Amino acid sequence: MSQEQPEQIFITIRSLNTEGEGVGQREDGYTLFVQGALPGERVTVEIFDPHKRFARARLVCIDKPSIERVLPACPWFGECGGCQVMHASSALQLRYKRQKVVDALKRIGNIEEADQLVVDCIPSPLCLGYRNKIQLPVRGEEGSLKIGLFAAGSHKLVEIEKCLIHDMAGQEILHKATHLLQMSGLSGYSPETHQGDLRHILLKTGIKTREALLLLVSRIPKNPALEKLGETLLSADPRLQGIVLNYHPTASNTILGNDYSVLAGKSFFEEQLGTLRFRISSASFFQVNPLQAENLFNQVLHWTKALKPRLLIDAYCGVGTLALFLAEAAEKVIGFEPVQAAVQDAQENGLLNGIRNAIFYASRAEEQIDLLKTADLLLLNPPRKGCNPAVLQAALAGNPKNIIYISCNPSTLARDLALLQGYRLVEAKPFDLFPQTAHVETACLLMR
Repeated sequence: MSQEQPEQIFITIRSLNTEGEGVGQREDGYTLFVQGALPGERVTVEIFDPHKRFARARLVCIDKPSIERVLPACPWFGECGGCQVMHASSALQLRYKRQKVVDALKRIGNIEEADQLVVDCIPSPLCLGYRNKIQLPVRGEEGSLKIGLFAAGSHKLVEIEKCLIHDMAGQEILHKATHLLQMSGLSGYSPETHQGDLRHILLKTGIKTREALLLLVSRIPKNPALEKLGETLLSADPRLQGIVLNYHPTASNTILGNDYSVLAGKSFFEEQLGTLRFRISSASFFQVNPLQAENLFNQVLHWTKALKPRLLIDAYCGVGTLALFLAEAAEKVIGFEPVQAAVQDAQENGLLNGIRNAIFYASRAEEQIDLLKTADLLLLNPPRKGCNPAVLQAALAGNPKNIIYISCNPSTLARDLALLQGYRLVEAKPFDLFPQTAHVETACLLMR
């Protein structure tokens, strides 16, 4: 007996959700999320993942396409999960990202005037080739390596020849490195059996300096064979500054372990933002789109100069990039960062740029509440999960005059702004830091 075919439904897409999926409704009001569909399109879909209040549906046919639909530049778009909105025009992407911030501030932050406070999304200088970092999972059987990116919402590996949003110089280096790795005899990791040698490859590239650092995430520890491979990889391209091993022996989905060692060359590379030069080690966070990060940082510098703070505290300072960028506009800058390697980079970066009014501590901001209370400008730039509640409580207890909050997640941004009672949002400025994806970075100025 043949399997019953899924029902085909005709719907009109009215908007995009936070993941970049088209949103429409059946005639009975049941909500459907459709990957690859755009607002205004009339589409034919099949439900494949039903839930009580909504379902995910597969795009079968576009009966009436949007005038803002474009041909995706990447042949793996829709299969690889790296980009979500490459089929949308740049203008639509910018409007979508602004609206995403507005909706979050209204719905979660209870900021009714969000439409007036959120300005237009600032476009990126580059829409392709902007990323200075790529991390690729490695799979395969013994003696073989399959390298690619995961399909959307899964751990299924999609082998790709190149990533079009990754910097082209970095892509050239990566091509040489992967060729040598595939000849090395190393095996790809199997999560099912927890066997295999190489788990991930991570490459960081300086867009302006053209220096690069290659990180191998391995289930096996450093040994003479890996050191020899490191020397071979280092000689593959003069732009490579070092080859670093991250030893990750545990069976988990996290990309990185805690043990770093240099296989060849240096443990860091350098990049430039504005007039400042930054040292970045393998464990340290750095903005993935440095050309657009300059625009973001210049906006924050403009606000800071107008505020003229005596003490600026950066609660999530990383390698000190933004703290040092803002140092000219404050009498004193203090940065907190729990990753020791990043703090060392921040201290080195201060010396490298001759900046003497910035100091950095290897600590979580919530462990320095007394210092947080002394800030008259508090800079919050947390990871996607948002601020630790203790940081927000310390901000309220200390009552700094102003807060600048930078976020890559509108939902946690809105949640945290709602908790910062006693502060009003003056302006929210979205930046398209991640073109072709559903992500957006937002800088907010808050005053007491």
